[in-house]
Amino acid sequence: MITYQEESFSAFFEEAEPIFFKYYKDLVPEHGLKFDPNYDQYLAAQRSGHLTCLTCRLDGELIGFVVFFVMPYLYSKQATIAIEDLYYLAEPYRKGMVGVRLLKEAEKVLKSREVGIINVVCKAHQDKTVLYERLGYRYTEKHFSKLV
Repeated sequence: MITYQEESFSAFFEEAEPIFFKYYKDLVPEHGLKFDPNYDQYLAAQRSGHLTCLTCRLDGELIGFVVFFVMPYLYSKQATIAIEDLYYLAEPYRKGMVGVRLLKEAEKVLKSREVGIINVVCKAHQDKTVLYERLGYRYTEKHFSKLV
């Protein structure tokens, strides 16, 4: 059975580290920086209440997660924004409803925390536009990266 739940980053990050490594290689192939995550910053964000993590598990095994940084929206004092940092779903579950359900569960949790804006991203070579538009997200901007 697949379950969806909020978990603290500290509760699942060791289990997810091999996934992070693969995820990093798949999603950031262009810059060649060494994989060396700053777990202390994730844990600090968790302690300060600025990190929200949801996982999905199949019979207890981690098959997906989404991690958001949550903070005041700098363009309006009345709003809080959640910015997706990590979104992963094991390949066999990328077709169908598992990813949709994970994101919908994340939206419920974020809404309960009075988040008014959710930003999600995808890499140009791993386009998730269809998924995001299906969930009601609008295409609003392009991001560019350069290693300097």
